[in-house]
Amino acid sequence: MAVSQFPGVVDALVTLLKATATLSAVVISDGLPITEDRMNDLVMIGSTGSPDDTRSGTITQEYNDMAGVNSTREERVEISCCVISQTGDVDVSATRTRAFNILGYISDAVRANYTLGVSGVMRVELSDVEVFVEQFADGTSVRLPFTISVNSLI
Repeated sequence: MAVSQFPGVVDALVTLLKATATLSAVVISDGLPITEDRMNDLVMIGSTGSPDDTRSGTITQEYNDMAGVNSTREERVEISCCVISQTGDVDVSATRTRAFNILGYISDAVRANYTLGVSGVMRVELSDVEVFVEQFADGTSVRLPFTISVNSLI
């Protein structure tokens, strides 16, 4: 029996997003990518997108019934994720629109695959979005940390 759905759900989510046609031009990363390259559009699964916050997610479990060691457990998994869109200009509106379009493609993909094909998963949904906009001498960056929430039985 699985201790948690967390690893399988993260793997299924990464696989789903990499196969989503509307995200084909976006880099999908399992965690924070290790690269010096500047990417225009990036989605990180299991990362907040901030080097100061390396939390990949949280897991909460409780017994579903009173059957002792044979009881199923209800589990809520919260996976930290992030969309980053960056441009080489100062058009904040266009960069913000692009970041939210990417978030919308993710939401559509998850809604269409609300169990991610993972046994025991009852529902997967996008929740809790934050918005960060930064301007630099060489461009604009919009970061949207968000949470993928998963309800399942283990």
